[in-house]
Amino acid sequence: MELDRIRAWQLFIETSRLGSLALAAEALSFPLPKASRLISSLEDELGFQLLDRTKKPAVLTAEGQALVLDTQGLISQWGILREKADALRKGNFDLSRRSLRISLPVNMDRSVFFEALQNLPIKHPGLQLEFCADVGQQALLEGKADIAWFGYKLEER
Repeated sequence: MELDRIRAWQLFIETSRLGSLALAAEALSFPLPKASRLISSLEDELGFQLLDRTKKPAVLTAEGQALVLDTQGLISQWGILREKADALRKGNFDLSRRSLRISLPVNMDRSVFFEALQNLPIKHPGLQLEFCADVGQQALLEGKADIAWFGYKLEER
């Protein structure tokens, strides 16, 4: 993915967060005409509008709203990738150690998961498993967990 696409998605997320393309452009230090061109080129590529420009300030379309959570995950992962690349460049990243962060519900019987996962680090040297409890969807999108189990709670009848 080329860098302009990442910047366009960052701009999209800031627009959804701040409620204005002009404010998003200012927050990301983009001239407003360039910001508008980035979003327009992204819309051309997608084949639909992300922003309804008939309203002032422009608001997200239904399609744009449907992409917000996934885009937040994309931008979060981009940030993690950049941090790892910076650490590699500085020689501060151990390639042999990898961590897999798993979130499970607090009230769940974990014996099945622990039995299945206990041999994973043996089969994959350098893999470290980290368990956490109920991180939630936003934390998953922000990269605080790699895998999360969201339990299903039946509604009371």
